[in-house]
Amino acid sequence: MSGRLRAWPVLDYEELAPTISYMNRSVQVAGKYTLDEPFEVGWGNIVLDVTPRGLRTPTLRQRDVTFCVHYRLLDGDVVIEADTGSRTLPLSQDSVAAFYATFCRAAGELGIRSPGSSLICEIPDAPACFTDDHAERHW
Repeated sequence: MSGRLRAWPVLDYEELAPTISYMNRSVQVAGKYTLDEPFEVGWGNIVLDVTPRGLRTPTLRQRDVTFCVHYRLLDGDVVIEADTGSRTLPLSQDSVAAFYATFCRAAGELGIRSPGSSLICEIPDAPACFTDDHAERHW
């Protein structure tokens, strides 16, 4: 193998914290769509697949709609892909409440009903629900 291996960049948590905070909350949005499904043995959370461009949910089914959600981190967007079509949403500087509303509206256009819960889980000092998180977040 020729050529020099590239070293990992320095990752400064303080610099990345706003982006980490935004991603933690926005990825939970797609996970809420699994909570309305019947519980299965070993159920506890949703596992996201790592893809060449970001993260992806498993294939989910609601009523007559089959869908998955791609968090395309390198492209700065989220794609909701369903058998009824697809919608692309930007990951931009905005509030989690705005992202949640946009996500639910786009999913609804594809025939996917909003999740039964909008609680933010396991984030200390976070607002109780996505709809209450109006702080500006950074992508």
